[in-house]
Amino acid sequence: MTKELNCILTQLHCCQATQLGRELGINRPLEVAKYVKTLEPDAEPEQKERLLRNLERTWLCAFIAERSFGTATGRTIHTTWKELPQCSCQWWRKPATTPLDRMVSGIIETQVQLVRDLHLRMMLAFRQSC
Repeated sequence: MTKELNCILTQLHCCQATQLGRELGINRPLEVAKYVKTLEPDAEPEQKERLLRNLERTWLCAFIAERSFGTATGRTIHTTWKELPQCSCQWWRKPATTPLDRMVSGIIETQVQLVRDLHLRMMLAFRQSC
């Protein structure tokens, strides 16, 4: 398989993962909470919390993969920052998270900061050119 074909397939898988996440509603915290109540109505609170974190983690990882791949290859990015929960950089502090979740939040925090810095740099360059 050529490198270009591998990139195309990877982008396709990332796009499919984020689209499926949107269709399931796991990109919206209120929808995730409804799913947990529906799927596990009689479960223990700890089990519900674990399922909630797993669904949130799934969306965050799909979001990171799609944005990272698009940034690295220069391909179109299909997710928007509005699809992230408001507190995604502090998400790892919630109950029932795992050590991996600190890394997930850190990657999102790094991407957010990178975009802000690039935006500021572009604005400064534009002002200096005028």
